[in-house]
Amino acid sequence: MLRNCKSLLAITTAYSVACSLFAFGDTALPEAVFFWALLIGSAGASAWANLPLGAQLGWARGGLPVVMVLFFAALIAYCVIALVVGSALYDALINPTTLYSPYSSSPF
Repeated sequence: MLRNCKSLLAITTAYSVACSLFAFGDTALPEAVFFWALLIGSAGASAWANLPLGAQLGWARGGLPVVMVLFFAALIAYCVIALVVGSALYDALINPTTLYSPYSSSPF
């Protein structure tokens, strides 16, 4: 569990820093490149976090199915959380309509 938390923190921080650099540079975020980098980084982090569990359970005694399920669940969770946090940060930093809207948020 601690290894998964460390991996999630590392992936989310790295993706958020990359999004922030593009936001401060006022350039568009090249989504395809970052998605593949995020996917590869998340797969590596998920493998690092979950493969030792298979050895602890015993590969012949059911460790492989547990690791496969945890690997893909963690991979999806890392990607989704990093994409949500990074794009929210990117939109908050670069989108002037959400920060400096001349219109009031009040309906009256």
